[in-house]
Amino acid sequence: MGRLISILVLTLFYALSVSGQSSILEKINAIKDQNNVYFWCEYTHPVPDTAIVNASKWMLDEININRETPLSLEAIMPLVKNIKMDRGTLTRAFVYIRKSDVPDTGIIPASPVQESVMADEPISMEPKYQPQPQIQKPALSQFVPEVMVQNILELKDFYKVHGYLKEQKNQGQILLFGALKEVDDYNPLHLVLFDMQSKQVLSILSPVTRGDKRVNMATGMEDTLDNYPDDMLFVIWYMK
Repeated sequence: MGRLISILVLTLFYALSVSGQSSILEKINAIKDQNNVYFWCEYTHPVPDTAIVNASKWMLDEININRETPLSLEAIMPLVKNIKMDRGTLTRAFVYIRKSDVPDTGIIPASPVQESVMADEPISMEPKYQPQPQIQKPALSQFVPEVMVQNILELKDFYKVHGYLKEQKNQGQILLFGALKEVDDYNPLHLVLFDMQSKQVLSILSPVTRGDKRVNMATGMEDTLDNYPDDMLFVIWYMK
């Protein structure tokens, strides 16, 4: 009897979990279908806050496309809502903002409202009031990615990046590029990591510097391929 109860409890828990996940995906898809109402973007990263900030930066690029005076990240962050979904050791952040809520100026709004939904939590339509972390302005000595890395990060999409690397090879800027499965030793190669589902750039890693350590070419910080689950990645390598 006790085993039967345990099975029933686990079955109910699984059903609720699947239902919650389905509701979250339905909400995300509903937002994506309303491009006339929302700006939105996605980003996946091992650190949840970094995923949210980077997704917001990409969304800001779209917001600023047709603006004479670009907005700063600080100006929109208090109005940006996010949905976080755990993917193994990574967090996928889906951020969005109503186009009608985008400020006309760079004045930072008062009384920030931040909504965050986790994939394993029930969705609440009530706004959650949370203190917004301060976003530090870049220092003069802050790491600046090289031009090729900046271009890859701006292109975002797997197919666009693949096309860009093909152009770079034709122009002699890189020697070779290809899929990771094509090589046995990828320690001396640059690696562009993509999320398998969204096909968006996650990170760009340098060749191995010591042991299994690489440099994250977007941040200048030490990183390793082990930080990114194999079953969630597309990888393009390139050699300069």
